[in-house]
Order: sequence, then C-alpha cells, then structure tokens
Amino acid sequence: MELVGTCLLMLAFNMAGPDLYVAAFTYFALVVCAYEVSGAHLNPAVSLGVYIMEKKFDKNFLFLLFYWVAQTVGALIALAIGYIQRVIVEQEGTGKEYLVPSVYA
Repeated sequence: MELVGTCLLMLAFNMAGPDLYVAAFTYFALVVCAYEVSGAHLNPAVSLGVYIMEKKFDKNFLFLLFYWVAQTVGALIALAIGYIQRVIVEQEGTGKEYLVPSVYA
C-alpha cells in the first residue's frame, strides 16, 4: 500500500500544476484508503517520525526499512510515469529539442 500510495501521491503533486486542490484531495483520499492497511505514512520522513515516536527501535527497524524501500520504489515509478507522459518539442528558430509536459497529462 505504501508503494502504490506514494506513487499516486507523487503523480498527483507533479501533475496537478497550479491547482493544488487536486493534490490535496488525492492526499486525503490516499490517507483514508491506506490508513487501515499500513498507517498511511506515504512519506519516508513521516515513517521515520513514527519510528522515533514509538521508541521500539529494535522491534520496528525492519518495518521502517520495508516502508522506506516501498516508498522509494513508488516514487521512482511515479518519476518514470511522469517522464513517459512528456513530449519532445522542437524550439522554433534554433531547432533544439526539449521535453515539456503533455497537454493531456
């Protein structure tokens, strides 16, 4: 759940553009969906904060590592999806090509 949730959260923030209501609603919906399964951390910093707050360092360290790996992989998948949804545009005059977000992304 952390992998999928982090992936969807990063996609929402990267593709929302100036409309942050979409990203905020997505974050709320993901927390509601993931809370019962994994606690809905969806962020390595939040996972670290919960780990430190619980003070069960030897018992929960493996869970922390699994959460971090899942969240990192989810963010990398979102990065790959965001990269795929870009298009190459040729600049007029110079002929240089560069990536811009897709109109339909």
